[in-house]
Amino acid sequence: MSTKTTPRWLETLLREAGYRRCLIVTGNLHDVCLCVDTVEYLPVAEVLGKSLLRRGFSEIVYWDSFGGVRGIPPERWDELRKASTFGAKPREEGGQGEAYDLGPAEKKPTSQEQSVRESADDFFPVVLRTIVSNPSPRRIAFIIDWSQYLFGDSRSLSEKERNWLLILSKIFRASLTESPQEIGRPYHLLVFLDHSSSRVPSIYFQGNMNVSQVSIPLPGRLEREAFLKNNSTHFRLKSPLIPNDPQIPDLADALDGFRLRDMLQVCILSLQTSEALTF
Repeated sequence: MSTKTTPRWLETLLREAGYRRCLIVTGNLHDVCLCVDTVEYLPVAEVLGKSLLRRGFSEIVYWDSFGGVRGIPPERWDELRKASTFGAKPREEGGQGEAYDLGPAEKKPTSQEQSVRESADDFFPVVLRTIVSNPSPRRIAFIIDWSQYLFGDSRSLSEKERNWLLILSKIFRASLTESPQEIGRPYHLLVFLDHSSSRVPSIYFQGNMNVSQVSIPLPGRLEREAFLKNNSTHFRLKSPLIPNDPQIPDLADALDGFRLRDMLQVCILSLQTSEALTF
């Protein structure tokens, strides 16, 4: 038996994704979250991508400054890049544009798992051209992970950082004009996952209706209860849990302040100890 609950923050994010150009997501990004499609607890970024696909987006493109582009086949990224740069090749410096894999050598990655080395200098212009000028019905959500490492102190930005912010400002202010047939469908979207506090200077988006901020709180009581019910058979306890166990609400209260990832660690610990745990 599984309990499917969509967190309120995710409902808010999906609603905002329907009519915004950019979302800045902060808070409890290091946690796991229930994916209602597979009834698995997956990293927040992965659940976000799967949820956006359900929301109506055709493709999810992940990028960070170390791992590069992933989520789509390298040849598809090459199509987007060529369409955005009018066929120009990426710069050779730093190996941008080359596919690589950071996983174990014995596992052959799928095309979606492969990464493409792409610096911010080459990635941001593709996002700009796609969001501003690409009328394709295939809506794309670009998710920038670990975005807190992109910008330094807003009072002493480098020339390169100011150039990135100029590009982002154009994205933030992109026109939302669409044909009557397109009203009701989401636009191309840019999502920043900021694992600390927002480092995109607010002066660039404050008061802009194209941009919204979403904060992910620690899991509430209902989420903790759902986790315990969905994983009741996985805990090794002296008094075994069952999905409708009356002690689950009390246990959920005792775990107030825990992330779901912390609760998952407790579950793993219970399976590895010589004696069953007692709460």
